[in-house]
Amino acid sequence: MVVYQVRFTLDERTTLSDLMSLNLHKFEDEVKNIVEKSVKEMNMEKVLNGINDAWLDMNFDQEKHSRTGVTMLRASEELIETLEENQVT
Repeated sequence: MVVYQVRFTLDERTTLSDLMSLNLHKFEDEVKNIVEKSVKEMNMEKVLNGINDAWLDMNFDQEKHSRTGVTMLRASEELIETLEENQVT
C-alpha cells in the first residue's frame, strides 16, 4: 500500500473485482518481488521457530570437576549435534 499509494482492506468481503481495481497488474515485477521477499521471510520465521522449539527442551548435564569439585556443564552428543545443525541453518 505504501509503495503504490493505494488503500484497501483485505477481509472475507474482499472480491476479485476489488483486487483488480487496484491495478496491481501494472506493477507486476514490483509486486512479484514483494511477494517473493514475503515468502522468504515466512520460511525464515518457520525455521527460526523450529530452532527455538528444539532448544526449549535442551538441557545441559552437570558434573563435578575431578580435581576442584566445581560443578561444570557438560553437553550431550544430542545437544552438540543439534547445535552444529542449527549453526549451519
